[in-house]
Order: sequence, then C-alpha cells, then structure tokens
Amino acid sequence: MLLAWRDRYRAAGGIGSINCTEPVLLSFHVHAWGSVMHCKPYLPHKTCTGCGRPFAWRRKWARCWEEVRHCSERCRREARRRSLAS
Repeated sequence: MLLAWRDRYRAAGGIGSINCTEPVLLSFHVHAWGSVMHCKPYLPHKTCTGCGRPFAWRRKWARCWEEVRHCSERCRREARRRSLAS
C-alpha cells in the first residue's frame, strides 16, 4: 500500500501537491525521499470562512477552538479587509 501512495505522490508533482485535508482518505503523507509523515486524522477539523478550505486543530488554538474561524492570519486579514471595504 505504501508503494501505491508513493507513486501517487510522485505523479502529483512532489512536495506540497498532496495535502492532509481529507482525514479519512489520507492518513499519511509520503515525502519524495520515501519517509512517511503522519497527518493526525483524529484531530477536529473546521472549514475556513475566508477561503473555504478545511483546516485542523492546532495546539495554539486549544483554549479558543470554538472561536477560531480562519485557517491563517492571511485569511483573517482578507476577511477583515473585505468587511471594512463594504
């Protein structure tokens, strides 16, 4: 099974082309040099209100996970800029 994932990874173009946003289907990530990175599929996920992409829980959000709406500072800034412009 690892060989199939490695072939799919290399066919997709290498580093950065396969992400860990599908926790059920993709539970690990194969690097170009053959090592495997675990994507932690058991962590809670949300959808970013700015870009619409799914993102996973981070340790820095442990106290305020219910309040988190954006996946990154960039999405937060863009949403704020859009709300001020309208």
